[in-house]
Amino acid sequence: MRHPVTFSVGLLLLACGPLWAWAEEARCIVRVGGDLTGSVSQFYDTPSELLLGGKNGLFRYDRGRVVGVGYSPTGSIFQFHDTPSGLLLGAQTGLFHYDSGRVIRVESDLPTGFVSAFHDTPGGILVGAQSGLFRYDGNRLVLVEGGEKGGFAGFHDGPDGLLLSALSGLYRYDGKRAVLVENEETTGIVFDLHDGPGGVLLVSANKGLFRYGGLRLVLVERVENMGVVNAFHDRPGGLLLGTLFGLYRYDGNRVVLAEGGEKTGYVYAFHDGPGGLLLVSAKNGLFRYDGNRVVLVNGGEKSGLAYAFHDGPGGLLLVGAENGLFQYDGIGIAPVEGEEKTGLVHVFHDGPNGLLLMGAENGLFRVSFEPLAKWQHDMDNWSELQETSPSRFGIPTRWTMTNPCSAVADQLGLHVVATDAAGKDAPPVKVHHIDHAPGIASFEVLVPVSEPGDWTFRLVSEAATPGTVSI
Repeated sequence: MRHPVTFSVGLLLLACGPLWAWAEEARCIVRVGGDLTGSVSQFYDTPSELLLGGKNGLFRYDRGRVVGVGYSPTGSIFQFHDTPSGLLLGAQTGLFHYDSGRVIRVESDLPTGFVSAFHDTPGGILVGAQSGLFRYDGNRLVLVEGGEKGGFAGFHDGPDGLLLSALSGLYRYDGKRAVLVENEETTGIVFDLHDGPGGVLLVSANKGLFRYGGLRLVLVERVENMGVVNAFHDRPGGLLLGTLFGLYRYDGNRVVLAEGGEKTGYVYAFHDGPGGLLLVSAKNGLFRYDGNRVVLVNGGEKSGLAYAFHDGPGGLLLVGAENGLFQYDGIGIAPVEGEEKTGLVHVFHDGPNGLLLMGAENGLFRVSFEPLAKWQHDMDNWSELQETSPSRFGIPTRWTMTNPCSAVADQLGLHVVATDAAGKDAPPVKVHHIDHAPGIASFEVLVPVSEPGDWTFRLVSEAATPGTVSI
């Protein structure tokens, strides 16, 4: 005996553009996992799963859901590092080992504080931490001689060995010890190192810009004249420096102001944008630089500092910024909004099945470029449907499928058509709103319960011409 089964497909209504908008623009943002993760700033792909580093610890992304990984007393996750014996997690409360779904604290000579950097050496893995420089031998952490001052945050392969940036200056590692590099003047905190023009290694510190050579540091420019260097970018005509005071250029001999045009304020990062123009992330917004002038892009004042960039389809550039998600078309920048605010956007990641994931201040988000195509794909894939009320005594089974992007439903007059194995269509069923669930659209289709795999579904639109066509 066959029974009717009700398919209820619930779709979160978000701030999505109409179907006739740019086909490649980012149309919908959906939060995944609610407040579970806290701020998400790290992704790591393993052969079997996608891991997330959040403010609230380690999580796993599993078929559209966020799942906590056991008891994870890590605090914020700062870094992932793969080793032959498993994955290491650099975290707010120390170093952890992840294996087979378990998170285990690594034993240490003394408390590490937060762990933020790793580097592989023949003698073991060096671990930069708040309380010192450690070596990991596969089982425990051992303090490296000379590394007890702490605040080691970065590694760089220099011309004469491994260099380490730290709160107390620049160090060189000789295979056994960490040795402070001599300098003409105190560097203070060392933030970053960059291979500059002519083979010169440049060192950014809170006392200024330095040049490293011959096991010594030489001052290039004082911080009072240019501000701390936050970012480097190699360009024809000289190395660009993003500093607290603006945009500068270093030609191998001296540092000069590179700005012409509008003032950027604090420069945080660079990105090679569409058309070969350089995009500049700054306090005063998003700018473009053509080698001579700095110009604020249309709407660029709305973004605040930009922290992440992602090349989307059709030349569209997604910009993860202080004030949320934006899209840049080569001329201007515009916000991409959803019902739930992202907050500051840290990072993008190409997730499973072509999904774009986004780590942000308010959690994990999915970004959709083609919401209707994704909806159709999910309807074609029966595994996306979940039975939430099994059929009993001839009562129809209720099924639910969630897909994030359907605010275009009313504008297009969307309907769903069910087709049986013989190619016969059931009457079109309108996608409609559910009064008791604001922000939800759904439809119901009656099909024989015994043969769900023999039925297919497609979206049709009254707005399309001529007549009704498949989306």
